[in-house]
Amino acid sequence: MRNFSWLVALAAMLTIHMLPAARAQTATTDFQFTSGLESATAPFTPYANLVIVDVSVDGAQPLPFALDTGIGQTVIDSDVARALGIAVLVRHGGCGGRIANDLTLAWRGVRVYNESADIAPLSALWPVLGVRIDGIIGGDVLSRFVVRIDYARRAVTLIDPAGYPPAERGRSIPIVIRDGEPFVACALGSNGKPPIVASLKIDTGSIDAVSLASSFVRAHGLFPAGAKHVAVPAGAGVDARGYARLASIGFKGVTLTGPIVAYSERTTAGAIGARILSRFTVDIDYAHKQLTLGPNGTVSSSFPFDASGLYVVAAGDRAGAFRVAAVVPGSPAADAGLRAGDAVMSVDGRKTTAMSLDKLRRLLEQTGQTTRLGIVSAGKPKQVSIRLRELL
Repeated sequence: MRNFSWLVALAAMLTIHMLPAARAQTATTDFQFTSGLESATAPFTPYANLVIVDVSVDGAQPLPFALDTGIGQTVIDSDVARALGIAVLVRHGGCGGRIANDLTLAWRGVRVYNESADIAPLSALWPVLGVRIDGIIGGDVLSRFVVRIDYARRAVTLIDPAGYPPAERGRSIPIVIRDGEPFVACALGSNGKPPIVASLKIDTGSIDAVSLASSFVRAHGLFPAGAKHVAVPAGAGVDARGYARLASIGFKGVTLTGPIVAYSERTTAGAIGARILSRFTVDIDYAHKQLTLGPNGTVSSSFPFDASGLYVVAAGDRAGAFRVAAVVPGSPAADAGLRAGDAVMSVDGRKTTAMSLDKLRRLLEQTGQTTRLGIVSAGKPKQVSIRLRELL
């Protein structure tokens, strides 16, 4: 099961929504395109549709950072800050916490100066993501630019807003910027009911399609009686949450059918995540408050969902080591006797040592297949067959 907003876990550690608002649009003297042009393009590593780029802090060796439009403030892992010798201050007032100032962040073709970053432990995210993230580039940096993410070409471009073509702005969707985070109006289609209009965050850091607060789902009766739901119990690194399928989600001139909604009591602001955004080339123009969505070849694809009832996370630092964090009651995994804490060692005879967590989760979406898992349960190795079936 890979529909999980990793920012839910991050919020639990950082209480990000309590931090002071990110800075407003910063003067262009705070960044430099090293090529002398008005933009810079860098490749990114796509992992579970996240945008991961190599970022250097104060001239140090580049490290993997996630570009995350769903968070207002840049974050650097506390162990990384210590290893780099970054001077860290205690934030006074508000929620406390630690911060570093006057940093220079650089990646291919661009440098950002006089930057501040929250310093917090990010290692708790790694088992959930299955990949190491040493930092997060948030809205305080991204709002200096027009941010173009071309998911199909795996490239992210930062553009000087002054050089962004007016013709492109003319065919865009209006957005609102709140605390450095972009929000867009959209229509949520529910079978047999008029569409519900909602303002949702544009969140490249969420690997869900859509995430909503449980209170919003209840208040609007979003899903009709008898609609399928999947309830994931709380487990190690996993909050209790539910999933259901929307009839549609629509923006200005764009409608997608059948997206999966993740909802939980911990969610505060609803969001459109990477499982939708990755179907487009996305331009976010913070200065002019515009969003442009250019469909790519996946825009009409269906939205798959886990067919096993397993929520699997990475176990420790060893590559390809996975364990079961939660099992959905009544699911194929529950019927096969799998339990939280079981270690997953192989899939259909293939050892997991050369397999990413994202790949494993995708294999468990293949409805109709019988998958044979090699596991270790209570210290004993065994083979378990799971008949994958549609849960949503």
